[in-house]
Amino acid sequence: MSRKYIILLATTIAMIILSITWPANAGVPSEPHSGNAMWIEPSSVDLRGKAVGYKFNITTWINLTSIDPGNEIGAWQFVIVYEKAYLKAARARYTEDTISQWFKDAGVTQTFPITPIFASFNTTHNYVQYGETWLSGPKAAEGTSGSLAWIELNVTAIPTEEFSGKFSFITTGTPRCKLQDEENHAVLDQFLLSESIYMIPEFTPLILITSLMITTCVSAVLATKIRKKKQTKPA
Repeated sequence: MSRKYIILLATTIAMIILSITWPANAGVPSEPHSGNAMWIEPSSVDLRGKAVGYKFNITTWINLTSIDPGNEIGAWQFVIVYEKAYLKAARARYTEDTISQWFKDAGVTQTFPITPIFASFNTTHNYVQYGETWLSGPKAAEGTSGSLAWIELNVTAIPTEEFSGKFSFITTGTPRCKLQDEENHAVLDQFLLSESIYMIPEFTPLILITSLMITTCVSAVLATKIRKKKQTKPA
């Protein structure tokens, strides 16, 4: 078989199994929140029709209206949990690469970056822990908002029955979400934290049959082209 057709077949099959990762929207929130808030976008993730290996992103956002005491935030940390049976977090990064959009837009010039942690939370859930600490420049003051970081997740399994799960913030125990003002006072309790819901459909033979039909059709077309090419070669 021609190397060119082998590559084309392999690429086609890979496209069936995998899908393009959702882009991380770091500029403007699609679901803005009023008042002091930290939230996850999108708030609803529909994974129906997505196969094992599908990748997608969620993005964390914050809006700082006012806090007491203090009027600035010098450090943030989120801990987000999700069901480990069907998803796995693969990567996490600040929305402006080496700094969060929130801190960058607020005028922060240097931060202490923190390596994201991906670990087991309990027997049913995994968690992602990520944060950032101010080092120099202005701090994020009252009246500022922006995105913090994105998390890339993979679909690792399809349930036998339709499943609805949540990306939830952990606010108690260790590890947990944190917001510290300029005097290092904890102010997380002054913020509303909103979770995100995701839905995964049950596995059905239709998914497998459709994939096999597409693969068979592609193989048949390629085989026909190869035969025609061989027939047109001079003796």
